[in-house]
Amino acid sequence: MNDHYKILTPEEIAAHPFLSKADEFGKVFQDMPIENQMFGSVKKMQEDSYRTATDVNKSIQEEKVRQQKWQEDILEAVNLSNNSIAADAEGFIIIELCNVITLFEQRVAEFENRGEVEISNDIYASIKRILETQGISSEREATIGRAKKELGETDFYFSRLLDEQREDISILESKVIENFSNQYKQLLGYLNPNFTFGITISINKKYHLDKAMQYIEGKLDGELYSLETEFGSFQITEISSRKRPPYYVTSKHILPELPEREMKIYHLLLNLYDAPRKDIAAQTRK
Repeated sequence: MNDHYKILTPEEIAAHPFLSKADEFGKVFQDMPIENQMFGSVKKMQEDSYRTATDVNKSIQEEKVRQQKWQEDILEAVNLSNNSIAADAEGFIIIELCNVITLFEQRVAEFENRGEVEISNDIYASIKRILETQGISSEREATIGRAKKELGETDFYFSRLLDEQREDISILESKVIENFSNQYKQLLGYLNPNFTFGITISINKKYHLDKAMQYIEGKLDGELYSLETEFGSFQITEISSRKRPPYYVTSKHILPELPEREMKIYHLLLNLYDAPRKDIAAQTRK
């Protein structure tokens, strides 16, 4: 038994400088039923168990708060009223895409040898049914907009029926990060003023995470910043980055058909580069 809860003899009590009336105390304690003598130990065990359960519950609650916080951050980044239908769809699509990307990044070994088209198919299969629960339809390789070959085929096309009328929500283009510039221009060819926002997913197998973010920022702030045609401008007006999970960059550009209006594009990053972790893991198996 723990020394803090052992039964003291009268002699031990008498020898203790802070205890008096040793005989009476020892007799009273020794005459106690065994369940009373054990009460201190049982109570301590109960307190320890309670503290353990409390710590576990605290960790669970902290994780829930963390998840809620980044979802709120994304909804805030939508920059529309959370009561509006457009904001609800925008926030839901971005949050669910980020969830899918996070799951894929946890299984890098499964995806590192898959190509651009295969990964896009995986994303589509993972998100299609989730979006349907909110009445959002998603199409793969939908024929829409403009491309080099006249009629374009989008990677993802999001829409829904609203009051029996089709509402265009967003276009998503998914490419390896090295093709970001072409990906961005291709997306602009699809995003007419009927859409609310655009999305790119850059598949990164080449750069450290910070370098991948800088690569996208550099392209937007460089060669893509002032795209001009003889018919109008796609001038970028704002670039911002999220430097914590989920990582992404956002940009806004002017619509050439409606120069007073801007459209936001979310540049999501599927980070499949984990060379340092792959190397250290290999060392443990030697």
